Amino acid sequence: MEYQFSYDEYDRPLADFSMEHQAIGYWLSSEVSNNLSLCEEILTVVEQLLAGRIQQREFSGQQFQLLLSSEEAEVRDQALADEKEYAQDLPDESLELYDEESQAGCGLEDFLELMQSWFEFISE
Repeated sequence: MEYQFSYDEYDRPLADFSMEHQAIGYWLSSEVSNNLSLCEEILTVVEQLLAGRIQQREFSGQQFQLLLSSEEAEVRDQALADEKEYAQDLPDESLELYDEESQAGCGLEDFLELMQSWFEFISE
């Protein structure tokens, strides 16, 4: 998972990710942004998952959901569930909906490292 952090012209933090992980970048930039307390809460939950104290957790934002399990982290656009239901009604299987920018996942340990890096970046 390749990523880079920067700031926009309004001094808001931005996360730029490789194509297959763009949804994570959008989620970090828009849902977490510079919210240190949310970042700390997510870090605590990830550590609890890795220690086996909890099995899963979900964070819902305005546009994205973060789904955490003991093995992985998944970010998905909340509208994706509605689109998938709509896609079932499409007459041709070749008419699949594009969701590369709407959903992405990674292993939980990689996600922990990412969140630690983001926390350090927005704390500066």
